[in-house]
Amino acid sequence: MSPRNTLVDPKYQYNPKAKPDSRNGGTLNPAKRKVTQEDIDNLKINKLHFKDGKAYSVTPLKFLMALLLWIFFLAYSCSNRVKSYIDSNQIVGCWHLEDESGALCYNQLTFYKDSTAIVDNKIDTVMYFRYKIINDTLCLRDIDNRITIGVINSLNSCELLFDNFREYKMKYIRVKMDTKRFGQLFC
Repeated sequence: MSPRNTLVDPKYQYNPKAKPDSRNGGTLNPAKRKVTQEDIDNLKINKLHFKDGKAYSVTPLKFLMALLLWIFFLAYSCSNRVKSYIDSNQIVGCWHLEDESGALCYNQLTFYKDSTAIVDNKIDTVMYFRYKIINDTLCLRDIDNRITIGVINSLNSCELLFDNFREYKMKYIRVKMDTKRFGQLFC
């Protein structure tokens, strides 16, 4: 069964010769509406639960289960990490890996005010980057335009803590060293 103003076949319209529209009789004529057994079956009245003369489509147990699932979803879908805004001037300076035991790479990070960075490690490799901080994420772009992203957990005057940096999925703490002469790397 269809409600009024539904576009239907011409034989069910107010005016069977009208084009299907709501202005010239081209919609459903309620007098030609018929309720069939299929329409009644589609209501699924037999699936309703009755209590005190009222019908409920959901039992209290189903409602409770749905509510618990919804609460579970909300509890575990929300990130417990709050994004914070980090000013790019806060990272300017030289940072040294606090605990070098087991670490072969990225022992020293140097960030300049002109958005350039140098990463030095134990194996005599020096890498040059352009960097940008977006909210709490450090984005490094190397000479080949490859982008590396590292989430900064905390940054203050004494330490810089990463969730991950480059391919390493571990936390790094870097201790800020002398901050003199970090205006720009390239002239």
